[in-house]
Amino acid sequence: VMETADLDSALALTQEHDDLDLILLDLNMPGAYGFSGLVLLRGQYPQIPVVMVSAQEEADVVVRSREFGASGFIPKSSSMGQIQAAVRAVLDGDVSW
Repeated sequence: VMETADLDSALALTQEHDDLDLILLDLNMPGAYGFSGLVLLRGQYPQIPVVMVSAQEEADVVVRSREFGASGFIPKSSSMGQIQAAVRAVLDGDVSW
């Protein structure tokens, strides 16, 4: 498990570790504007599943996450069990919406 504080650090970490199993990406991560972080990661590392994490739980945010290539969406209000189930599903090759 690795953590970064902003999008630039996340991209650098991804370059250093091309064997990542999953990226949990905050929609409002510093350095990312809207879905720019998701678009960059999906474009550069299409083999790594990305799950969006956000306090913005509106349906259009979830739909846009899917349209931009996320493998799932986890609202920040989710319980620990819901988070674990979503992560497990994506790691098993499924999606989590």
